[in-house]
Amino acid sequence: MSRFWDRAIQTASLPSQRHFLDSYTAYLHAIVAEARDREEAHCRRIDDYLNLRRHTVAAKPAFAIYEMGMNLPDEVFNHPVIAELGDCITELMLIENVKHVRHSRVHLPLMAFTGYGLIQ
Repeated sequence: MSRFWDRAIQTASLPSQRHFLDSYTAYLHAIVAEARDREEAHCRRIDDYLNLRRHTVAAKPAFAIYEMGMNLPDEVFNHPVIAELGDCITELMLIENVKHVRHSRVHLPLMAFTGYGLIQ
């Protein structure tokens, strides 16, 4: 990662560096939480699982990499239309990824039954 960052900061604007660090930090926290869930055989409720997956699909760090060649001011990056577009892309990635999950603890019907207390 350090070689990537050493090269990225040579051309990336300061706002894009900040956006990358913020999004990548959120991604790392999410994958640690996901690993902890697997280790502890924890089954999240569907809404909690989907909120976590919005970070683990890594859409926002990918957006930040694309942004590195641009010098977008925060007003553009945080504009409501741009933010909503990013959220829509993240949702599409999340839906596609959830369709391919094979791990039994993230099986959506199992999560629904567990979340409603129908099974332990």
